[in-house]
Amino acid sequence: MLGIASLTFMFGLPTYAAVYVLPGDQLAQYAVSLDLRVYRRRRRAGRVRR
Repeated sequence: MLGIASLTFMFGLPTYAAVYVLPGDQLAQYAVSLDLRVYRRRRRAGRVRR
């Protein structure tokens, strides 16, 4: 569980950092959509659901 959580944090941190640091709506939308797609795929796998 700790491994999955740390992996998610390490993957999510650069994404949000890119969204906040780099300018441009297209880049932010791409990063957010990519993160949401990974989150949806993980939920469909049944890891987030209790």
